[in-house]
Amino acid sequence: MRLVYIITPLAGFALFAGYFIHWRDTRRQRSADEHHAAVKKADQDTRALFSGQNFVGRDGRAEALGDIARGAPKLLRYGRTAASERHFSEILFDRFNVRLDPLAGCIVNEPLVNFADAYNASIHQFLAQKFGPSALADAERDAVEAWQLARAKK
Repeated sequence: MRLVYIITPLAGFALFAGYFIHWRDTRRQRSADEHHAAVKKADQDTRALFSGQNFVGRDGRAEALGDIARGAPKLLRYGRTAASERHFSEILFDRFNVRLDPLAGCIVNEPLVNFADAYNASIHQFLAQKFGPSALADAERDAVEAWQLARAKK
């Protein structure tokens, strides 16, 4: 048997194996780099949120007026959520076309609170002008009643 019939397939297999190993290692490294970049970005976003950097210099009132003009107003929530939050969110959207946006949990900072309070004050004023001064309080009361009714059924 000729030696070339043995060496040629072996050389082809060796070249394929070498290229495959290079391709696999490059792919693993790229995946690891993408993961590292995503974790780093998430860490930076988290630090910016907790430090308040995301809200420094932002005008909550101006952003609220912009959202109202676009027809996409929302109420910003921070802190511990109420048990009736889901019902309140549904009522807000159904009655007023306003979305409830949870901005932060229990850990807040001064720039976030100042921004959210200024934003919400403009939204409250808009709702009072359009639907009456007690519209938001009525919605909160109805949400608590809906939650109590749902809880009693269980």
